[in-house]
Amino acid sequence: MAKTISGEEIYFKIEEARLKKFISKKKLAISIGMSPTNFYDTMNLLLKDNIRYNSIIKIVNFLEIDLGIRI
Repeated sequence: MAKTISGEEIYFKIEEARLKKFISKKKLAISIGMSPTNFYDTMNLLLKDNIRYNSIIKIVNFLEIDLGIRI
């Protein structure tokens, strides 16, 4: 059975992992090859449940977060 995960839940998981690793938003964006503006836009869109999958996959892989997504 699949569980639906909202953009807001993904946002808070990313923020929690980022804070545990003591990485600023700007440093994280640069580390994964995104512009800080694009990163901020992606995170704000997550709160509105508008998900940019390619960007989210980059962030989640870098922070080593398991969202329970199977492909």
